[in-house]
Amino acid sequence: MPDASQPLDRFRRFLTTDIDEARNEVSRVFCDHRLISRAGDGPLRAWQNAVRMGPVTLAAMGYGADVEIDPGTLNDFYLVMLPYAGRASVRHGREQAVACPMQATILTPDADTRMRWSADCAKLTVRIEREALERQVPLMLGGAPSTRIDFQLAMPLTQGGAHWWRMVKLAMEGLESLGEPRSPLAASLHASLLMTCLIEHQPNAHSARLARTASPAAPRHVRLVEDYIEANAE
Repeated sequence: MPDASQPLDRFRRFLTTDIDEARNEVSRVFCDHRLISRAGDGPLRAWQNAVRMGPVTLAAMGYGADVEIDPGTLNDFYLVMLPYAGRASVRHGREQAVACPMQATILTPDADTRMRWSADCAKLTVRIEREALERQVPLMLGGAPSTRIDFQLAMPLTQGGAHWWRMVKLAMEGLESLGEPRSPLAASLHASLLMTCLIEHQPNAHSARLARTASPAAPRHVRLVEDYIEANAE
């Protein structure tokens, strides 16, 4: 079973050996899905910690068994996942990738998904509401119409990807220490920072236009927070 050292343990949602309970509880945070244990008669040790921060939900979870997960399409949210232990194979639309501690994956709402997690796989996950994330694009492109964001599935932890996950981990550590943001404005600023930097750093359908734009991609307050995080990463 997970112990107190698991990320976001202050926000424990469930801990179970029952596969139906695990599927139902995970569905409450993400979406309905098919969950199949490939461990034979081996025990399931499923757990999840999660906290919502405006349109962004930060979570950590694992199943403690080799499982297949079939959520179909996510429809109304994007999901970024990084194993900090173990690995997972991910098929998403026409793309495939292996997620591991050095490579995250990002699922978009409209592509069919199927995953297989190793028994020792434990992940940090970031759910971002589709409407909120896609609303960031016009702000970054100076008023262009809102449209879906087709991210590249694989997100190696190099350069921009590593930078983004440092911000996620810093947010998680802050929540562990201080609890949920007391102000809706604080939650909104945290979420805005994560969404803007994800669009900026992870290759997607708008990357070329963002590179050509003459105006700064992120609002000044987002840039200031980003610079502060880089300067105080420890």
